[in-house]
Amino acid sequence: MITNQKDLDSFCSHLRTQNIIGVDTEFVREKSYYPILSLIQIATSSQIKCIDVLSSLDLTEIGGILADDKVMKIFHAARQDVEILSYHFKFVPTNIFDTQIAACFTGFMEPPSYEKLVRELCGNIISKDNQFSDWLRRPLSPSQIEYALGDVTYLIGMYETLRKSIEAKSMLSWLEEENKALESYLYTQPEAINFLGKFVQNFKGVQSLSRVYVLLLAREQQAERMNKPRNFIAKDDEISFVVKNSKGFERLSAKLGITEDAYLKQAESPEIHTIVKSYLLNCYKREDADKEAYNKLKTFLLNESKRLGIAPSLLANRNDLVALANGKVKGCKVLNGWRKEIFASYSNCAL
Repeated sequence: MITNQKDLDSFCSHLRTQNIIGVDTEFVREKSYYPILSLIQIATSSQIKCIDVLSSLDLTEIGGILADDKVMKIFHAARQDVEILSYHFKFVPTNIFDTQIAACFTGFMEPPSYEKLVRELCGNIISKDNQFSDWLRRPLSPSQIEYALGDVTYLIGMYETLRKSIEAKSMLSWLEEENKALESYLYTQPEAINFLGKFVQNFKGVQSLSRVYVLLLAREQQAERMNKPRNFIAKDDEISFVVKNSKGFERLSAKLGITEDAYLKQAESPEIHTIVKSYLLNCYKREDADKEAYNKLKTFLLNESKRLGIAPSLLANRNDLVALANGKVKGCKVLNGWRKEIFASYSNCAL
């Protein structure tokens, strides 16, 4: 494991001679508001290293390699890694190849785990025993380091196998479009309104949900300020109790940094009511589909998936099919890019 600058500089010199590298990360997001990057694992055709991000290392050169368009970065299930790296380096890695997405173009009907893909493509069995271990402790155990290295060991080999298979199916441009989309996953924290859905079943009406939302906003602000998990500041049950019983606020006041008067005043404001109403109308409500049209589209999706040897979830999800069934084609994912030529053959789609 690389823990000193001399070793890191030497490894970076090696990386600068490579066109393809495998990348993975280990991070912890349960103990703080912002995620903590612990390790960056990088593999080339001849070297595999773990970089200890918690050591006093200058990672500028690593950042430059991740940003280099001339170097292809192989990830598996890249989205979380890309988001965490974007938070740490303040930019999104470029030229990404995601082996999980690629596998969905080659006959895997569900997005495969790294463990399954290694078994199917490489014939090796890897242990996931350390997947949820404490990546912030130092020193890391030998088994943790072995696990972390294993997460990049097979990436380049799987890339080569998957790419050949996809080229043979003339779908490489489709995959490139999917991989390019990963470069948009800049790290962002979810807004407080996104947590309101957990409370909708227990609270009816805009007034009570507005009170919940004000407390969620206060919790979010405190969690960010203190860099602590949301549930460390206040649990959902505590918020529910105060809103439902109209008492016990003094227990939350110090935790949330808001007085009861301010809480009640904000909850009555037209601005808060408008936000909650908009959420209920546009975000939470599950849209019903024209059942006949939806079922036809679902059958079409499954048939096309089988014909092309592509995972159904890669072609479209439920929301895509509902939008099409209801004639809401503007901005619909399946009517753009590589999917458009597939769904163009479905006569009910208004292209």
